Amino acid sequence: MKNTYCRNGHIKIRHERRDSIRSHIESLFLAVRGRQDSATGEWHCLQLMRHLAAAVLSLKGRLDHEAIVSMTSGSPVRLGNTVIHITHCPEWPLMQECFAESDQGLRPLIISTRAGTAQAEALAQEVGMGRKVEVLDITQFLVANMLEWTGFNGNQRRHAFEELIARHNAIVEACETYPSLKIEVG
Repeated sequence: MKNTYCRNGHIKIRHERRDSIRSHIESLFLAVRGRQDSATGEWHCLQLMRHLAAAVLSLKGRLDHEAIVSMTSGSPVRLGNTVIHITHCPEWPLMQECFAESDQGLRPLIISTRAGTAQAEALAQEVGMGRKVEVLDITQFLVANMLEWTGFNGNQRRHAFEELIARHNAIVEACETYPSLKIEVG
């Protein structure tokens, strides 16, 4: 898989039929992290995480426009009795927030990077929340949802991936002042 940048600054990803959904998703995050300096790359990565999670949940009919705006701005979103937090660097204040949510009968869900999930799990254990908080890697979250959409039919992967990217781009247009977070699939 090869990613490039278009003249308009968007990320261009080439969808390879034989590559896994996971490799496509990981490729997107690698491209975004490598964009500029590490701080900017991490911010772009976090925004990409938020947009893709919002895209998945909105495609499933779980988020309305207000919740999408909230999620992409970094606020936690409540679905049913679950509160979804998306972060690339879980820290103590987040654990305290999750602890308070759990005390209110809510179920915290932290979606993070692979390294962030390890950190969140360690922090949750330290504060006695290890059995009360769900922690998912963003790639696993996206892949599992996309596999479900396709009915585990490999022939539907490209279509599901393109749907996800189209929704992501619509969210970027509606919520961002930084349009270079848009993705083009080739």
